[in-house]
Amino acid sequence: MTERWDIEPEILLDIPVQARSLQRLSRRERAVYRRARAVLAAGGGARSLLLADIPLAGLGVYEALLAHSWAVRVSDPQAMTDLARVAVEVAGGFAALGPERAADLRARALGEMANAYRAADRLRSAEQAFGEAYALLQEGTGDPYLKARLFDLEASLLGTWREFPLALRRLAGLTGLYQDLGEPHLAGRALITRALYTSYSGRTEEAVQLNAEGLALIDRGGDPVLYMMAVHNHLLFLVDLGQHAQAKRMLFEHRCHLIYQDGVGALRFRGLEGRISYGLGELVSAEIAFREAKDGLVRAGMSIHVALITLELGMVLLSQGRVEEAEREVNEAREIFLSLEIYRELLGSVVYLEECFRRREATAELMESTIAFLRRRALEIVPQRPR
Repeated sequence: MTERWDIEPEILLDIPVQARSLQRLSRRERAVYRRARAVLAAGGGARSLLLADIPLAGLGVYEALLAHSWAVRVSDPQAMTDLARVAVEVAGGFAALGPERAADLRARALGEMANAYRAADRLRSAEQAFGEAYALLQEGTGDPYLKARLFDLEASLLGTWREFPLALRRLAGLTGLYQDLGEPHLAGRALITRALYTSYSGRTEEAVQLNAEGLALIDRGGDPVLYMMAVHNHLLFLVDLGQHAQAKRMLFEHRCHLIYQDGVGALRFRGLEGRISYGLGELVSAEIAFREAKDGLVRAGMSIHVALITLELGMVLLSQGRVEEAEREVNEAREIFLSLEIYRELLGSVVYLEECFRRREATAELMESTIAFLRRRALEIVPQRPR
């Protein structure tokens, strides 16, 4: 019987190919893995292993590099890339394990490096690394878990390229593959990503159904970040469909389970509460929510989110007949868009709003449609990406 030992929960849930590999390590390599993980967690990257007299070789170090690369995917994309690249180099030393096993290990590291490149917006490098990984997959053992992992990671790259039809087909197959492997959580995660890309394709009602199916499958306690992303997206879909009452009920039902790992997530959720309140005609509650979210996002330096929520605050103020206050918010949003070169192509819509205010022709309906357009276009310029 395989000895069970402490493995990070996110590894067991997100990367079954890694969990299986960790369980196959010898007792010595397990000890190396634990020590290397502790050193990497203290900071300093792969160089810190050498300073701690841990050679950059062996399966324990290889697993530690990939595990920590995944662990810092949100907080430090550059470190994610550096650690995965070193894991690829370490994987070049596994010839003694046999050609098929060595090919699997190198393919896995290349897939993780490709995903790190994607997270760092090095998309051409990501594409090339995936090509190398798939070539090695053909030389390996045929491990279905490794194949599923590569499909999963590459689907995110396809989404980043905005190749949504291809990404959706890949994710549909991935859902079935994970179910066949007895991995309901990962099948649910694939459904949640499918829902996101389906919404980008303009099929919001279908996205609601897919997201609900995904929420029913995932391990909420084991992966709270994915759970909150799924709830947040579901609420966004309902708001986009104008189903504000249903969104409010869902928010009430799930609020006690929402535990944020960072303040930005809570602020964005607070802004979403403002959109729900506005849709229900609860203008005072909407104003409070938008002001709180705006203040926090300003402190966090989330400029594009500040610009959009500033316009939403202006929309609420205009709906209350506070025209001069609303106009000031629109003027402020224009200055933010001017400062954001990547989003400057959206500036014309904000300048047009300013002109409507100047001519006293601005309406809440005009602001609603303009904000909806800006949100769609902002996502098209920089789409939300899965983890």
